Amino acid sequence: MTESQRPFDQRNYAFELGAIHGKLEALGAGQDEICRRLDVDVKARLDKVNGSIATLYQRTDDNKAALLNHVIECPQKQKIESLSEKLGAIERKISDQLASSNTSSTWREKLLYPLIRIIGTGIALLFLYHAQELLKR
Repeated sequence: MTESQRPFDQRNYAFELGAIHGKLEALGAGQDEICRRLDVDVKARLDKVNGSIATLYQRTDDNKAALLNHVIECPQKQKIESLSEKLGAIERKISDQLASSNTSSTWREKLLYPLIRIIGTGIALLFLYHAQELLKR
């Protein structure tokens, strides 16, 4: 006889429920222990990681301070400053020359070349208009 065909027995049912309840309580107690252990492990790991992070921050601050001191006390600082001033003067001179060449090329393109074309066209027209007289001479 299968379990679904067996007649309902309240005592047997209550016994099975009690067994299941006992297993669940045992699992719950085990879960509490597991959760407590995980909590302790996680806290220990976080303390270790936070200590490492704090050490890294301290090292970073120390390195920043050392770099700042090196920049302030650099023996080549005067040479670097003089070179940067000379480089700035060269850059200004180059930018001024570029600006003036752009202005002059713009002036040539906008005013001088059209004027030369007009004068050249006028001379060509005068030559064509008086070509017979010029050729007779």
